Amino acid sequence: MNGWISIVSKANHSYGWNSFSGFEKIEYRSTLFFRETDGRFHQDKVFFEDTNHIIIIDGIILNLNELKYEYKCNGVTELIIKLYNLFQDKFISYLRGPFSGLLYNKLNNSVVSFGNHTGDMPVYYYDSDSLYIVSSDLYLFD
Repeated sequence: MNGWISIVSKANHSYGWNSFSGFEKIEYRSTLFFRETDGRFHQDKVFFEDTNHIIIIDGIILNLNELKYEYKCNGVTELIIKLYNLFQDKFISYLRGPFSGLLYNKLNNSVVSFGNHTGDMPVYYYDSDSLYIVSSDLYLFD
């Protein structure tokens, strides 16, 4: 299976997430980001970190080339950051296709998780006193 998961420790606890040992990982402060992939459609997936953002996208943005041209961007991460800076969490409404994802803003410690406009790529979440988890697949909660 493929998918992504973000785990935020609200109490700054360190958890042993051994079940994600084969996953790609980004760690930032008390938040872990994991991505599982089997290598298929790798060019359509994003697992990216820079100084200010973490971006995860699983799926295909069908209007990517059109948006890159319109907003004068060279790549998908540049486009997502530009749309986010222009439209905040409304940037998702500009994207079309079967995808889900997450954008973490390091500057204000906020997260925007999203499924596509048709709702066939849902995002699941869990919120407790100690953890906030958001994922593209329920099986990752096990």
